[in-house]
Amino acid sequence: MSALPVLDKLSFAPHTGISLLTRVLVLLRSVYHRVIPDSLLLRHPFLESKKSEWVDIEGPFYIPSAPSRQVAVGKAILSTRKELEEKPALLLSLSIKDNKGDPIPYAELDWWQADSKGEYYFSSYVLRGKFRTNANGYAEALSVIPGEYGPEEGRRPGHVHLKIRDPKRRFYTLTTQVYICHANDKQEMYRDFMHELRRPRLNLVLNAWSIPSASYGEQYMDIPRLAGEDMETMQKVAWWNSTLVSQGVDAKIVVGGHMELRLTPRRGISGFFGL
Repeated sequence: MSALPVLDKLSFAPHTGISLLTRVLVLLRSVYHRVIPDSLLLRHPFLESKKSEWVDIEGPFYIPSAPSRQVAVGKAILSTRKELEEKPALLLSLSIKDNKGDPIPYAELDWWQADSKGEYYFSSYVLRGKFRTNANGYAEALSVIPGEYGPEEGRRPGHVHLKIRDPKRRFYTLTTQVYICHANDKQEMYRDFMHELRRPRLNLVLNAWSIPSASYGEQYMDIPRLAGEDMETMQKVAWWNSTLVSQGVDAKIVVGGHMELRLTPRRGISGFFGL
């Protein structure tokens, strides 16, 4: 694997501020999504792009115009140095494909998430950013594990939000989420208060692995340990860990996993209106 370019301190997702105008627009957008949950739109018969099994709600916390977090082809760092040193590190790899299973080169991924306490940043683009897949539709993103949030009896499992667009716009934009559950238990999705509005997205639960040696010998969230025979993943983890060391970051990857997501071709009335 090729090495990352030399990164300065600002390359680790700096606290880029958000303009006042953007904050106002985000507030209005948030109010809209709270009044009309986009999960209801998933049932609209004319919105063909919403019928994909990979689609999930956008939610009220999206902020447009996030900066690029790409540090090399198909590689991105979403977290700041400070967060990586204080919170458990997550390595999420993604394969973006079409409905036939063919990779989509250089697809754009727009990522946002809560921090490990389940809180989103709104005054800056912390834990938000864009990056692209490589020529094989593959990307790796380094961040921190998102925390749960919501009412006590209906807490949402930790998750990463994504908007995915192909560069040639031949496919619908995919808005989705990737969930991290304790012990990879998909039943946790049924406690999510959002399942009252749409069926739980069990296929979007990450089949995660953990590295106990990076978290004081414990399996973080009871997630199964990374199999020793999975040499390819172990090499990726070692590469990222050595990169962190070379940049003076006192952190190691604790949890990771791979998710394949597919985009739906544009067609019919929805495609005509550009939805």
